[in-house]
Amino acid sequence: MIKNFVSISLLASFVLLSTGCGGGGSSDNNSTSSSSSSSSSSSSSSSSSGGTPVADTTPPVITNQTQYSVEEDTNKTIHLTANEDVNFSMASTPYFTLANADLTFAAPEYNASANAVNEYNATVTATDTAGNDANKTFVFTVTKAPVNVTAVVVPTGDKVLTVNADGTVTGPTGLIWDDVTDGSNRGKDYNASESYCSNQGKRLPLANELLNILNFDKATDANRTTMLEDEFTNPHHITEFWAQKQNGKLLFVNVKHGGVAVENNVTATHAVKCVDGQIAPAHTFTDEGNNVFLDDATQLEWQKILEADRGTVSDMAGHCIDPWRVPNINELRTLINPDGTFADPEMKDARNDSIWSRTEYVDLNSTNRRNYYLRATDVPLRVNVEPQDTKHYIPCVKNK
Repeated sequence: MIKNFVSISLLASFVLLSTGCGGGGSSDNNSTSSSSSSSSSSSSSSSSSGGTPVADTTPPVITNQTQYSVEEDTNKTIHLTANEDVNFSMASTPYFTLANADLTFAAPEYNASANAVNEYNATVTATDTAGNDANKTFVFTVTKAPVNVTAVVVPTGDKVLTVNADGTVTGPTGLIWDDVTDGSNRGKDYNASESYCSNQGKRLPLANELLNILNFDKATDANRTTMLEDEFTNPHHITEFWAQKQNGKLLFVNVKHGGVAVENNVTATHAVKCVDGQIAPAHTFTDEGNNVFLDDATQLEWQKILEADRGTVSDMAGHCIDPWRVPNINELRTLINPDGTFADPEMKDARNDSIWSRTEYVDLNSTNRRNYYLRATDVPLRVNVEPQDTKHYIPCVKNK
């Protein structure tokens, strides 16, 4: 009996050891499991470790900005980028092309009609190597191309205007003018005039810009009805056009005699001639010494205007010694900055007085002879006419 008991005990011990039910066996088995989990995790991120890879379900990210501004009739290309290796694709979209990772937008002409939205969209898809997709929409806003405008004002008689295929007129300084013939530009107060032009993507002109499309040679033509250049049509015989407000003053130009006036009646109505193009920069002058100033834009040289230079129109004879001359009105107007101030305060004495031109205005209803002058007694400076026996400064100018 003792032998049988020992055999049974040994058998039980063998069974317990072989099944790992002892306390020590349990502790060894937990440690192996943790190590296996860590190894499994490692194999999920790298297939080379021999584990089973975890599927990549994270979409890529296109990293470019979404908003772009493009000048009309130009192309803009952006190189697409993402946070990982991807292929880019795009459905057929007007004005857009996609070549590899380059997205190109061919901007159409700016739409200046009322309520037009000059925005164009393209949606691009990025697909990574795992087949995950991500979309991004790009917005391109078309802007109006600036018109190159020179600061040079062409002297009287030498102006060149071009009638364009769309009925507009390109003026001597590169500005593009409306030439409305149906009368829709008439009878507007100042605020309505601003809206009328802005709705077309244009602006109200400066008074000096309006004077650029007048022909002052017609001031001595007894048959004149308007001083507008012949390239413009004026079937309704409009004589007064709004100009931009300056220094808080409402201005208009009378194209029958070429004067610029202040409009004190805020409800008054005049016609509108809208313009497209940038405002020319202020002229810069070089002091050449000996009281001579060179206009860097027009290449006209001016003598400094002194107090002793005041006189009437009859005093002009012999005042400027050849090659110097008294300027015509268009030459004189180059001394007005876009903001209505005098071009260079150093060019004349501190006295705030007006300046003569040699251009005569003939009033068909009067025998009183008058000349154009630059009214410099307040800002903005403006062109007007004055009896020839009035005393103003007499300037002298010559070509460089």
